[in-house]
Amino acid sequence: MIKSLRFVVRHRLNRSRLVAALARWLRWQIGSRLLPGPVLVPFVNGVGLLARPGMVGATGNVCCGLPELDDLRQRQPEITLAREQLSWAPQVALREGLWPRIA
Repeated sequence: MIKSLRFVVRHRLNRSRLVAALARWLRWQIGSRLLPGPVLVPFVNGVGLLARPGMVGATGNVCCGLPELDDLRQRQPEITLAREQLSWAPQVALREGLWPRIA
């Protein structure tokens, strides 16, 4: 507990808002003792992070839902020019490659 308090106090991003950071740290410490189970912590862009007691860090972020339409277009580039001029085609069909990867 002392190590985490020292980390919050010494962190360079908390220099201008130390009181707010200490209040959030204190609320987290009290809440983690009152609620023994996992807690949903707000993260970035409406994504939540499920924190369990004793958890000291997170190494991954799982996003569920449909990506933006622009993102879908970027991930599936236009290949008609390659098909016409180079007689090129993908080795794996879209559905054949996509379905095994969808959970």
